[in-house]
Amino acid sequence: MESFASRTGRSKSGVKVMRKVKNKKLIRRLSLRNLKAEKKKNSIAVLGIMLTCILFTSLFSIGGSILKTSQENTMRQVGGSTMAGLKYVLPQDVKKLSGDSTVKDPSCRILIGEAMNPELKNLLVEVNCAEDLNAKNMFSYPEVGRMPKKRLEAATSTLVLDALGIPHKIGQKIRLSFDSDGRERSETFTLCGYWEGDPINMAQEFWLSRVYCDEIAPTPKQSYRDAGGMKTAGYWMMDFNFANSWNIEKQTKELLARNGYDVDHTDYGINWAYTTDQVDASTILLAAAILLIVLISGYLIIYNVFYISVTKDLQYYGLLKTVGTTGRQLKRLVRLQGCFLALYGIPLGLILGTALSRALLPIILVTLDMGNVVFSLHPLIYILAAAFSFITVLMSCTKPCRMAAKVSPVEAVNYTEQLPVKKKRGKTRKTSSTSMALRNLGRNRKKAVVVVCSLCLSLLLVNGTFTVTKGFDFDKYIGDQMKGDILIGEAGMITGNRNVILLDTITKKDREIFHSIEGVKAASDVYCAFGDIAMGKQGQDKVMKLIADNPQIFNEDPWMEEEVKSATEHKSLSCTLYGMDEYGISQLSARRGAIDWEAFQSGDYVLMERLVGNNAGNMVETDYCGAGDKVTLNLPDGKQKTYKVMALIDDIPTAMTNRMGNSLGTVVVLPENEYLAHAETKGALLSILTVSDSKAEAAEQIVKNYTERENTALIYKSKQDYKDEFNDFIRMYHVVGAALGAILGLIGILNFASVMVTGIFARKQEFAMMQAVGMSSRQLKKTLIWEGLLYALLTLAVTLTLGSAFCWLLIQVIAREVWFFTYHFSVAPILICALPLLLITWLVPDLAYRSLKKKTVVEQLRVSY
Repeated sequence: MESFASRTGRSKSGVKVMRKVKNKKLIRRLSLRNLKAEKKKNSIAVLGIMLTCILFTSLFSIGGSILKTSQENTMRQVGGSTMAGLKYVLPQDVKKLSGDSTVKDPSCRILIGEAMNPELKNLLVEVNCAEDLNAKNMFSYPEVGRMPKKRLEAATSTLVLDALGIPHKIGQKIRLSFDSDGRERSETFTLCGYWEGDPINMAQEFWLSRVYCDEIAPTPKQSYRDAGGMKTAGYWMMDFNFANSWNIEKQTKELLARNGYDVDHTDYGINWAYTTDQVDASTILLAAAILLIVLISGYLIIYNVFYISVTKDLQYYGLLKTVGTTGRQLKRLVRLQGCFLALYGIPLGLILGTALSRALLPIILVTLDMGNVVFSLHPLIYILAAAFSFITVLMSCTKPCRMAAKVSPVEAVNYTEQLPVKKKRGKTRKTSSTSMALRNLGRNRKKAVVVVCSLCLSLLLVNGTFTVTKGFDFDKYIGDQMKGDILIGEAGMITGNRNVILLDTITKKDREIFHSIEGVKAASDVYCAFGDIAMGKQGQDKVMKLIADNPQIFNEDPWMEEEVKSATEHKSLSCTLYGMDEYGISQLSARRGAIDWEAFQSGDYVLMERLVGNNAGNMVETDYCGAGDKVTLNLPDGKQKTYKVMALIDDIPTAMTNRMGNSLGTVVVLPENEYLAHAETKGALLSILTVSDSKAEAAEQIVKNYTERENTALIYKSKQDYKDEFNDFIRMYHVVGAALGAILGLIGILNFASVMVTGIFARKQEFAMMQAVGMSSRQLKKTLIWEGLLYALLTLAVTLTLGSAFCWLLIQVIAREVWFFTYHFSVAPILICALPLLLITWLVPDLAYRSLKKKTVVEQLRVSY
């Protein structure tokens, strides 16, 4: 007899031999015929593969687009596309380093100063002179016109022109005031070029000609460090690339060392866009967890479809074995069915996944405040999505393939899904619809586990999304960045767009107007000035010990050298003085001692922060003195006064500070009246307004008009701004969570439907026999519905127990780095989803039974092979 695998014959010597038969085409033809015969079942498999591919495509597409957007936006924010740069160098340094073989595309600009026009309060505008290549690398090369060549020519961005109220037209006159190493200059320039300004850029450029640059900012004779490191005008900034972006910082250090520079005392910068320091273990773990969830969800439905298919057709595979089909060929038969279905599902998934990614990406990027959307269509995204989807299909086929390969003809012909026969003890229990449904569920426990796990995934994602968003705390989100409802202060300080910050911009007139706005329930002002503490021996010993114990902090940084010299030689310690009223003091927390407002406003007491040594973010802290000690202050009006320290306080909330720190020093808080009695000026640093809800919008509009028209040096920030940002953040989680939850939910429902419908029709003869011996249609329908409901109840039980624990672990990974997250246990979403889940698990068996009922009991009893 000729078989699928071989043909038996005899050699010339009479020995029996096995000859290979070419049957790959036959196996392929059988796979296609099986697929055509089960179109409904295969449509579920194709849909499952498609949904899996949608998830993979969305994951890789959104992830890749975020990375690409982040890199491009970081370049725009930094203001350059080059890999590295050197700061404050001289022309001879540029020439020397440009000759190094590892340096690619070197370019330079010369520092001049910073624009000071009041109209530019919301912009940091650098005034420099640049080579063409450097301007291009900084995204600041004229799109209209050219770079400056003549003495009083200038080129700048449209953002600068708009702020100055100048039309976008070559030849326009620009009156610019700028600071160059502490010296303010004013000059009228002629616009020779401009480009579209980018709001995301930290600084806007105002290019001047080399002729004018040499005139007002000549090249220094000494190196930046030898000159004291205090003035920058005339020094060069050099930007360059390397052959590759692998470990740029190491390459930069090697470049400096190779050319004889002291790496520790040479200022250099690395473009953040090329670094991967932000990708920490938590990020990798989160990405792996999402990838695993997608993989498991896809595996569950595809595996379930093929498992049911093989189980249903087990007699068919047994018959194939009787005619000589090998286990290997049966494996290939099942695997080919999966591959054919993948040919339909994967392309559809790639298309729909791309569409879903395009819809979700803007919401995610806007929430993450990542600026312009850069949607990546890199081929690698689709290769990875297709590959992972196909791998999921192959993994899902593995167990069904083994089942088909191991079946024996005799076992296959006699196969039915039955519970193991157990010896009964005791009394016989009454059979009910519920008990029969439970026994049916236990026929194939693996199948039940697959369905329950598939349904659990969707519920867990919905519950996790709700738990995460519920845990985001708006008060923590604001933290110490906002006090009151409206915060008003100097523009450069609030926006961080200026290196020079004015501490007394809010005049008495300004304060009176702000306080009198209708709807303002309370108003508080914060005052600020710089002073110093006249140290006694005990205080100086403590400062000297701090310096001696931390040499890594108090190195040769020029700013730190001045502070150390002042403490050592002049026995004075820098301090920032704040004057606050009762509201301001109420926002402070005592670390040692206690704050008594009644006693404090007498003017005999101060509050103090820790003594801090801070160098480029490396910080040490200690107490300068204790509560109850006395300190002598050199006040702004030139007087000296001794105060008693009422309490040592934690850091003042950022919203109530000048956003600056000391290299070596501390912070002292005085009552408002005492501060004003010794102030050099009466101007305030900040005004904090608390407004009634009904008047909030009108009050904000008044403040907006005033800061834009009356005192343009001021700007405001409202609590509503932070609420909008917070709501956008929450919205991203809702949209993304809902989209993934819907897809996983659909996969779970498909899985359940395929199990129930296939199982019901596979057992139609069994049901017919039960009806033939007296079981009513009502009892059968009730049994099937209970079977579906038991799936729902099991799903809810698992989700509420093991699922909640897993959800907690996953949320800890996701939200660990979010400072404004507080975990709150909740199962409300699961309970809300319970109703639709019970409805679906009731409806699917009911519909399947209605279809089954269309045939008579006799027709269902017929067997055909």
